[in-house]
Amino acid sequence: MEATVENLIAWGVRINRESRNLTQAQLAARMGTKQSAISKLEDSDGGDVQLSKLIKAAHALDVALIVKFVSYPEFASLTRDVTTAALLAETFETAKRRASASSEE
Repeated sequence: MEATVENLIAWGVRINRESRNLTQAQLAARMGTKQSAISKLEDSDGGDVQLSKLIKAAHALDVALIVKFVSYPEFASLTRDVTTAALLAETFETAKRRASASSEE
């Protein structure tokens, strides 16, 4: 289970960073940290990830972060799909524009 969580964090940060055409250095600047900190976040073997860094990453990527305790079966269900599409989070601004456009129709 721990390896799955570590991989999902690493992949999620990288996929969302790359989808926004940001380099590690650019994301680091948005977070007020160094590029090496982003490299560690994107490395599933990078060691313990601090919640405060994940919150800063979510803010810098304009997405929300959910951390909650779940049962093992729910965990298995939630982590079954690790495709890029499943790990890519729509930005708040994009979601707002999409909602506005659909309400105008």
